[in-house]
Amino acid sequence: MSRRSLMYNPSSLRSLEQERHQMRLAAPVLSGYLLRKEARGTSSRQTVGNPPMVCQDPVVQNALYTGNVQAVKEIFSKGFPSDLVIQPQGGVMRWRANGKVRGKNSKLTTPLHITAGRGFTECLRHLLMRGARVDLAPGGTTALHEACEECQPECVKLLLQHGANPSATNEDGQMPLHVCTELDSLECAKHLLAFGALINGQSLDDNDTPLHVAARHSLPDHMELYLRHGAALNLQNEEGNTALNAACSQTQGAEGLRSDAEVALFLLDR
Repeated sequence: MSRRSLMYNPSSLRSLEQERHQMRLAAPVLSGYLLRKEARGTSSRQTVGNPPMVCQDPVVQNALYTGNVQAVKEIFSKGFPSDLVIQPQGGVMRWRANGKVRGKNSKLTTPLHITAGRGFTECLRHLLMRGARVDLAPGGTTALHEACEECQPECVKLLLQHGANPSATNEDGQMPLHVCTELDSLECAKHLLAFGALINGQSLDDNDTPLHVAARHSLPDHMELYLRHGAALNLQNEEGNTALNAACSQTQGAEGLRSDAEVALFLLDR
């Protein structure tokens, strides 16, 4: 791709400006997330301002999804809005840290979500330096949730350094620690706690703590980390289960049963 094809001339910018009317469609999604949180009595540090512009431009999306640092810097330069809502065309493939496909996601997203979830640290850094709103959540989840879910610790740290709320809730009422459900998410959890994440914060729907989640997913290193930071062993979730109950309630094969037994013994020793 030539350098010229990556640059935005005045004509291209005018074309993107014409897409602002699409925000009438996106506005209910953007505001609905905040209304749900307000109804549940939660607080958020979501930045209030003019709604961002919806972008379906394939040049912009290609630069973000491929982590092309040069292209991102050229596109998101002076005069180009750093807060865009990206509307994926036909859904985009999402991958776990182990390389397995999670499926397609066609929700509204942002440049921060795309780069943070894929570990494109330099692209993410540039967007943050350009003033992208760090807690923007048009699809119901923040970029910080995305980075934790996809096990991208450097992106997690960078978002937190730029003011991301370590205890923000997504549309499912989960904080970032609640989505640290993979072995490779341990460093993400460490960064969250270093920046003041609520160690005993409970999810809005199930009242699960991070310890419940770690026990349910057989993550002893996460549990040890949480206990060192003051996690309460006896807190109960919506079903009246403690973390120990959560560890013992999973139905799995022989390997899973051995893992659950190890987790249960770990908790009983505390």
